Amino acid sequence: MEKRLMFGLVLILIVIVAVLLVFQVEQPNAGRDYYSENPDDWISTSKDGYRIDVNKVTGNRGYSSGTDIQINDGIIQTGFSHEGWFHDVYFTNEFSNTTDTILRVSPIMDPDDGIIDVYIVEDIIEGNPKTMIFVDEDWKNRIKPTNIVWGATYSNFRSFQYTMVKPGIYMDTIQDERSRFNEDFTASRGGVAVGNLTLENIQTEETSNLVFVRI
Repeated sequence: MEKRLMFGLVLILIVIVAVLLVFQVEQPNAGRDYYSENPDDWISTSKDGYRIDVNKVTGNRGYSSGTDIQINDGIIQTGFSHEGWFHDVYFTNEFSNTTDTILRVSPIMDPDDGIIDVYIVEDIIEGNPKTMIFVDEDWKNRIKPTNIVWGATYSNFRSFQYTMVKPGIYMDTIQDERSRFNEDFTASRGGVAVGNLTLENIQTEETSNLVFVRI
C-alpha cells in the first residue's frame, strides 16, 4: 500500500515538473505568437477607417502614446516624437485652418475623409534603427512629389515608394542611420522626414511652400 502511494506521488510530481518545464519554455514567446512580418497584419479596420498597431509593427517592442512612439525591448528604452510644417506653420499632431483639419499625424487613418494622414514608426531591431512610414490616399493625391530625407545630417534622399498595405493606405520602409544615435539610443540628431522636400530644403531648414513631417 505504501509503495503504491509513494509511486502515485512520484508520478504526480513528474507530471507537475513536466508541465512547469513546458510552461517555462513556451512562456517567453507567448507575447510574440501573434507577430507577423506582413504589414497587412499590422493594420486593422476601425470605425474611423484603419488603425496601425505600433505593437505589431515593432514586434512587441513598441507602442504609441499620442503622436509619440515608445520603444522598450528590455534593454533599449527610448522614444520618438513627430513634428511637421505646413507652408511655414509648425505643428505636432495636426494642421488645421479655422474650421477643418487639413493634415493629421495619427495611427488612425481614413483614406476617404479628405484629411491628409501620415504616421512614422521608428523601430530598433537588434541595435539597428528601421523606419516605417505610412500615408493615406489623401496624402498620395495631394503631396507631390513625396520624398524621404534622413540621417544625422539629412544626407540620404529618395522618392517615396507607394506600397499599398490596405485599400488607400500606403507604406514605405528605410534603414535609418545608426550613427545618428548615441550608444543606448536615448539621444539622437537629425531624423527621418517625409514630404515634398529635398535635401537642400531640410539641410537649410527651408519650410515655405513645403509640407512634411519628421520623427
